[in-house]
Amino acid sequence: MYEQLKIPKTCSVDKTIFKKMFLENSDLSAKDKKVFSDMIGKVIWKYSLKVDNYYLRPYVDEQREYREIEILEVQLNKQSKEKRISELIMHAIPYPMILVFRFESEIQLWVSHQRNSQNDRDKNVLEDLLGTKWLQEADLADILPFEQFKRTNCYVFYSEVVDAISRFNVKDYSKQNLSGEEARLLLKKETEKEMKLAKLRAQLKKETQFNKRVEISMQIRKVEKE
Repeated sequence: MYEQLKIPKTCSVDKTIFKKMFLENSDLSAKDKKVFSDMIGKVIWKYSLKVDNYYLRPYVDEQREYREIEILEVQLNKQSKEKRISELIMHAIPYPMILVFRFESEIQLWVSHQRNSQNDRDKNVLEDLLGTKWLQEADLADILPFEQFKRTNCYVFYSEVVDAISRFNVKDYSKQNLSGEEARLLLKKETEKEMKLAKLRAQLKKETQFNKRVEISMQIRKVEKE
């Protein structure tokens, strides 16, 4: 699957990151530790992209320190709680990364820009955590055409990755050629509408008065039309 991305062999790491490393993290709640134990089969550090093997210069400013980009594969026992697992891994390993979740023959991608916490330099803050739907392995290169991405530095390259996934996530909503930022804004609006729709449907289910049911139904149709 990864051969589609045409990553040089010199970038390969291919080492297991044992779950014990995450489970011994004192910041994890008992609930999160159970998620790791139950949901994850294996975590593999597949690639590390940096200046000496992928010609990506480090990027450092007051908020970020991007010296390399990691690609990790997370083999899941079942399709569940992917967003939470992504958050836990990205907080535990504070590097910009592409998480490739695998379940049987399907994959799912997760990315997020990171910045240093103002209160604790040893901790990171995730910005706009993005995940795709479940995909076939053959879709990977179409979503992430690495050879077309700018390699000015690690931050620019990772931004290209985030933008590509952002555009992929809104292709069902828009056929326009959107920028990554425009795509994320559109996705945010659509997500808000979906949440509003779910809330209205829940209200309709509980409502017993006929006139209020009619009113809620009209609101539902309006949001569905949007």
